[in-house]
Amino acid sequence: MAIKTEISDTGTKWLSFYVYVKLPLDILSAFYIYGMFGDKPIAIFAASMLAFFFTAVLIGMLRRYYWGWMLNWGAILLSPIPALVRSIRTGVRIEIFWTVLFAVVWVYANSIYFQKRKSLFLR
Repeated sequence: MAIKTEISDTGTKWLSFYVYVKLPLDILSAFYIYGMFGDKPIAIFAASMLAFFFTAVLIGMLRRYYWGWMLNWGAILLSPIPALVRSIRTGVRIEIFWTVLFAVVWVYANSIYFQKRKSLFLR
């Protein structure tokens, strides 16, 4: 009977998708805010800071650094912001409701997933 380690028990398919697809899309979606409010200097600043932050998280997660795992908690919380900004800007209440509901589910599910994979990141 083989002894399983903690690392082999945790699947990493979502982690691969998250790092190679989701985080780059988050970088691009940060500029969605700029596209919506491009005439305001604060939009340029906010989009640049979000893109910089998501880029830092991407680098840390790619190299499996512990600081990348720590910054990822912020990325999990910040990634629904462009969708929330869009739905609030449209003013459609049902869209706002579903976006907020999705954001809550997103944060909860990813917090469970990444907490279980803490051991995959170097301290």
